[in-house]
Amino acid sequence: MKQPSIRQLRVANEIKEALAHIMLYDNSHSSALYKVLSIASVEITADLRTVYVEITCREPTLANSIIKDLNKRSKSLLYTLLQKIKLRHAPTLKFRTSEKNEEEEKKRQRLEMLIEEANIKSTKKDDQFWYITYCSKFVELWSFLLQIH
Repeated sequence: MKQPSIRQLRVANEIKEALAHIMLYDNSHSSALYKVLSIASVEITADLRTVYVEITCREPTLANSIIKDLNKRSKSLLYTLLQKIKLRHAPTLKFRTSEKNEEEEKKRQRLEMLIEEANIKSTKKDDQFWYITYCSKFVELWSFLLQIH
């Protein structure tokens, strides 16, 4: 795949900053849903006609509804965007979820499972088996946390 040009990178960065500002501060486009997302990346085609905005969502269950909402509002978002930055041509905005979002959800589920397994309840806390199991789950949890960071 061809590397993006300096102009593509500059325009993509300007669009990313402007969209983030619009979603955070502009009341006409502001929705409660926009408060749980962040813009992961912005890619623009070589002809600067199509912009792909990748979104990560803190609430993975809402990701699809947020993407649909953003794609429905893309024309009004584009109008507001063009008031903030100057471009020769009005690009088409296309929103999609980031693959990182899905990976983070899998990591979160794995982390919750490990924490749940580490919270083993036993009636006999003096039991040697309980202690060994608890320590092994703690080590597994700790190694998983180190992999994440």
